[in-house]
Amino acid sequence: MMTISSISGSGNTYSSSSASDIASLEKQLTKLLKELKEVVLSDDDEETKKLKTQMLQQQIQMIQNQIVQKKNQIAAEEKAKEELQEQEKNVNKLGVNVAAKAGSIDISI
Repeated sequence: MMTISSISGSGNTYSSSSASDIASLEKQLTKLLKELKEVVLSDDDEETKKLKTQMLQQQIQMIQNQIVQKKNQIAAEEKAKEELQEQEKNVNKLGVNVAAKAGSIDISI
């Protein structure tokens, strides 16, 4: 699965397929949880159940980790967007000589 992200400072453009990726991952997670339930209730021997259960649990953990990563990515993109908007607001208020970050000094001559 590919995530496409772009940030453009001047156009204030942010695009990401992360939200749709999360929805897709959550569908996969639901499917795996259903499979896990079926394995537990199956008539398979205990060794087969154990192996299938372990495999499904690993896949579930991977999907859960990917969901967390995608959510963190969205949060980071939102934070970057807010910071850029704040910088643009400061430039509009104060003119050219505005520090890019708090605690720094940028001077244009």
